[in-house]
Amino acid sequence: MRFIAGSSVTTGLWTAGYLGIASAPARPLSPASRGQPRPVPAELQTERLSLEPLRTAHAPWLIEPLRDPRLYRFLPDIPVSSLRELRARFDWLATGSSPDGLETWFHWAAYCREERRHVGLFEATLHERRWAEIGYLIFPSAWRRGYALEACRRIVQHLFAERAVDLVVADTMLANIAARRLAEQLGFREASCDSRSDSCFKCGGPPAGHVRYVLEAGAPAPPLATAAGAA
Repeated sequence: MRFIAGSSVTTGLWTAGYLGIASAPARPLSPASRGQPRPVPAELQTERLSLEPLRTAHAPWLIEPLRDPRLYRFLPDIPVSSLRELRARFDWLATGSSPDGLETWFHWAAYCREERRHVGLFEATLHERRWAEIGYLIFPSAWRRGYALEACRRIVQHLFAERAVDLVVADTMLANIAARRLAEQLGFREASCDSRSDSCFKCGGPPAGHVRYVLEAGAPAPPLATAAGAA
């Protein structure tokens, strides 16, 4: 994943506070790597949120919430250190693709219209062969208000309906109960589980394993969850 605050680079934006991004096998070069135009993220709307395509100009608005150490309990990373660093990172993410051209990156800053502030960050990583990964990071001041569920549901709908994706993947830690509950609320099913330790995560205790969730296009939609008690 592409971590917001540090230098780790794998296949996503950040391990998404709750939901993380899975790695993928090598595949043929993407259209962007052949000089063809790359898709750009659309602005998406939900009942309460505007999912704005992430830009360098978002950095001054997001640096303070991204400095909160509570965000990094399940992240192999440290809080962002400076506005300059965050601007550079957002500028890099805005390129919209991995250096090898094998991935297309969509990133959004979630703006709550009622509260008139940003409440989190979201991402989708698109791969060839019609599959994608999602991730998110909700700022602590906006926890337990259902924003993650609301935004992730809209992003998944967008991926299936407008990006012709057949499969969406999300990885998280076994110890991350909130992320696992969210995946289930979104209709994902558990596909695999690795209980072996992973020493790169900081969980306030012994390192834990990971679990992968998947959602196929056309899967039955789960009952709508209310914002109360949702991530």
